Amino acid sequence: MIIAIVAVLPLAAADIPVITLDEALRSAAENNISIKSAEVTLNRSIRNADNAMGAFMPDLRLSAGLQAGGNFPPATEAPAYTGLTLNAGASASFSFSGSMIKDGETRALDREDAILTFQNDTKSIEQLIITAYWTIAANKIQADNASTLAEDAKTQYESTLAMYNSGISDELALNQAELAYNQAMLTVKTAEDT
Repeated sequence: MIIAIVAVLPLAAADIPVITLDEALRSAAENNISIKSAEVTLNRSIRNADNAMGAFMPDLRLSAGLQAGGNFPPATEAPAYTGLTLNAGASASFSFSGSMIKDGETRALDREDAILTFQNDTKSIEQLIITAYWTIAANKIQADNASTLAEDAKTQYESTLAMYNSGISDELALNQAELAYNQAMLTVKTAEDT
């Protein structure tokens, strides 16, 4: 993602932020939408696989109740209670079917697929970042080498020009030195634009 920004923005070489490969990889892991989407899918699949285990758990139910009886409004000044009832109950049920096993297996496979997709997306983005990073580094080295060769060609041209002006060198040597210098400057411009 960072490398794409660097490639799109027309910045001078001095304006381009310098980051390490580790920083580029960390930034991609934190900001890449494909990785975030794969991570969400992975987490959902893990929860679904974990939830599948709930189907194999027994269903437990507890109940309790208390009831008091009486007349309201009381017929006499003293309330007349007719009774007190307390009840409690518990039940447990367990069901098991072939579709439950199939559902659990499907969820487990979905989980494995999500893990592989996440790993694949992460590795793909990582490979793209590494390739782009080293391409940029190679282009910078190429531009630096072209600048060094251009400086050498300029020095050679100035030397040949001085020898031509003093009569030591001929016009052909001067033209060759000038051509070499112009080609070196073109190479520098091409390397800087890459």
